[in-house]
Amino acid sequence: MNSNGLFIEYFISGGFSLLWIYPLLKIFGIEPCLLELNVKIFIVAIPFTYVVGMLVDFYASFLLKKLKLKYRNNIYHEHEVCEHLYYETIFELTSYNKDLVKHLEMRDSRVRASRGIFFNFIISLIIIPLFFILANKIAIVICSIIILIGLTISSGLMWKKMLRLSILYQAKMLKLIEIENKKKSHRS
Repeated sequence: MNSNGLFIEYFISGGFSLLWIYPLLKIFGIEPCLLELNVKIFIVAIPFTYVVGMLVDFYASFLLKKLKLKYRNNIYHEHEVCEHLYYETIFELTSYNKDLVKHLEMRDSRVRASRGIFFNFIISLIIIPLFFILANKIAIVICSIIILIGLTISSGLMWKKMLRLSILYQAKMLKLIEIENKKKSHRS
């Protein structure tokens, strides 16, 4: 697995989490000093962003797993591919051609990043309006809900599209390997 991709994905998810962490801290009366650019904040912010990104990825993966598996099984069924566990797929692709795994990792990286963005917008859709309700700014509540619903739907569609492309790639490559293996067995 490409560790550089995970590193960036966690920072993307962690960075997007600031959309809801900042208002959440304000709701609890904690005044975040995000605008102060000093070395101490920077030293704390980088690992914090990374760890929050890991947590967002973990929970998003956990909560969306059933939907992902259902989607994957439907695509595999459409393309007449036997169900494979993810690591079985990696093994099959690696044994056939290592470059196929690199392409799969790139596609999965996009899926993880878009899943994290989607999950962050879902959380933001709850916390940001709550923040403005508590601040008694009803007009901003309505605007933020409208904007966040649009962003949540858009990011959900983006995640679904990235997931579909990644699973289609897996299915087509597994089918190609299956056909190649049948050809080899007929030649023998």
